[in-house]
Amino acid sequence: VTASAPTAPTNPRFAYFDSLRALAVIAILAHHIAYYVGAQYGAWYSDFCARLGVGVTLFFLISGFLLYRPYAVSMLGGPPPLRAGVYARRRALRILPAYWLALTLLAVWPGLEGVFGSEWWALYGLLQSFSLKWIFKGITPAWSLSVEAAFYVMLPLFALALARAGRGLDRERRLRLQLVTLACFGAFGLGYRAFTFHQRSFLLLGTTLPAFLLWFSVGMSVAVLSAWHEGREREWGPTRWIARNSGWCWTLAMGVL
Repeated sequence: VTASAPTAPTNPRFAYFDSLRALAVIAILAHHIAYYVGAQYGAWYSDFCARLGVGVTLFFLISGFLLYRPYAVSMLGGPPPLRAGVYARRRALRILPAYWLALTLLAVWPGLEGVFGSEWWALYGLLQSFSLKWIFKGITPAWSLSVEAAFYVMLPLFALALARAGRGLDRERRLRLQLVTLACFGAFGLGYRAFTFHQRSFLLLGTTLPAFLLWFSVGMSVAVLSAWHEGREREWGPTRWIARNSGWCWTLAMGVL
């Protein structure tokens, strides 16, 4: 098959990612229910319940893919990403109203520690993963939202720096620049997590953005490859194989899990 000339990638809506979010939500919900009812210990399914925290990983991968893809598209010759103000407004509206409502109602009944105290600003501001004084207050599992919020802030700055570094480079070199940089980010995140795992402060250091850079970087790298191969699905062997053998892919994924 002869390769066609590359076309500028676009920013389509990936509707099926809603089903991936649903899987992540179900996994996290089951994980926490299993913990509170003691199903993580002693039962034949305990190990499986303990590993359902993988839903957090899936959420971070999805965020890395969907949020970075417009920047990857722009670097590869496609339309520019959203302006910073529009991006910030969308991110805030995506999370804050529902989170603030849940935090307030649960603080009223059945009651949450710290929400109406002097540290209310840290909980409502999604800063709980930055201090051991706050991390167990409010909605405890919301530490992952705190990590997401930090990623939201970092992403435009990272993309801007990468775009400036890629000025003057051709399309293939901009592709390599992104993938190499993201690989370095992932390696740093893995090293950071391995180092802090043995520290007394791991409870705090292990719930901040650097500890999860590997997961975000994987999602962002897939976004780069997605933008690069957009319109070339018929030419690229792995894409054709996945399309024809999706059942085997799901079976392999379940086996790995």
